[in-house]
Amino acid sequence: MTKFNIMKSLPVLLLLAIVVFAGCKNNKAPEESQYTAYEQAMTSKDTAAVTHLIDVFFEYLERGEVTNAVAMLYHDNDSDIYAEPQLLDNEQIPVMTNMLKSFPIVGHRIEYIKFNEAHRNEVKVKGIIAPAEGNRPEIATEFYFKPIDYLNGWRLTMLNSKDGDLRLITNAKADSMQQHYQQEMQEKAASAQQ
Repeated sequence: MTKFNIMKSLPVLLLLAIVVFAGCKNNKAPEESQYTAYEQAMTSKDTAAVTHLIDVFFEYLERGEVTNAVAMLYHDNDSDIYAEPQLLDNEQIPVMTNMLKSFPIVGHRIEYIKFNEAHRNEVKVKGIIAPAEGNRPEIATEFYFKPIDYLNGWRLTMLNSKDGDLRLITNAKADSMQQHYQQEMQEKAASAQQ
């Protein structure tokens, strides 16, 4: 009698096993997002705040007010990512001032903004030294900034490889990041006009 019940139950058990196996196969693990949780929480307000900082910084440079531009810069405390960024100190100010004075900036263009974490973000800016004229191409240099979100307020620091700063975006990905940023800005401009 026991054999008879097992034989009768075998098709039901097989069917149940197939259903369970198929159900497990369809429940794939969710794909990881290409964005960090911090980046997903960013809003257009953050992009606008960082863009404003960059624009003000370069407006000072374009007017020859290097001292005012340098006064906007902070030094990142790499040993403690939760520490408050500090304004440049008396040793850093003349170094930064001399470096910025060596570039007679007449214009600028944000190539991209990449958010990652509160203490690890990147902005690439093209500083225009001379616009394109006739057959001569534009003469420009690149600046990399590391804006830090500290207590919901943005602080502007510059990437400094001597201090161990590493870029978020490799050269191989920079072009696609620039195109993504330009497309995003065009979409925002189009939606603002509607």
